[in-house]
Amino acid sequence: MRNLSLRAKLGIWIGGPIGLLIIIVVLAGIFAPTPRQASASGDLKSSSAGSATTTPSATILSAPSTTSSPTAVATSTPQTVAPTHTPSPTHTTAPKPKPKPSPSPTHKAVSLCGAPSNPWGFNFCGRGHSIRPSALPDAVCSYFNCIPSFYDGNGYMVECHDGTYSMSGGIQGACSHHSGVWREVYSG
Repeated sequence: MRNLSLRAKLGIWIGGPIGLLIIIVVLAGIFAPTPRQASASGDLKSSSAGSATTTPSATILSAPSTTSSPTAVATSTPQTVAPTHTPSPTHTTAPKPKPKPSPSPTHKAVSLCGAPSNPWGFNFCGRGHSIRPSALPDAVCSYFNCIPSFYDGNGYMVECHDGTYSMSGGIQGACSHHSGVWREVYSG
């Protein structure tokens, strides 16, 4: 058999178990889809966000063996990627706002003699002093119904007959558009 032709040598080699294995490996490599082909043909399937994703199985080719039995082509099983769990934010309640302290009155008046309730003890009783512009608290019009030109007055604080308040007490024409001056307001 020394003078066997090349064709005969190939026939023996191809006909044997190694030849069969080589043919299987070559054919598997030719017909196995590449990831790009699998993706284009829709073989890769993924579900909506947050659920498991299935990847296609990969073909693993084994090297030709020198043993007499052919080696089978091994494939890996599809792997499932577990969804990641994002914890939902915990609901926290905002702290309750603390009530704002009201201004402390300078004097505790037993009676305001009909004057609106106020933290400074301003009254109609005739007790205390006349209230001048320099002694006005910032929030006085929050407690008294002041006329629009209240802070423009240069006199003392008075109540007009229509229930509004002016700082033009003692000046001619005070409360002229509000039925005239009714009574003076005193500090407590």
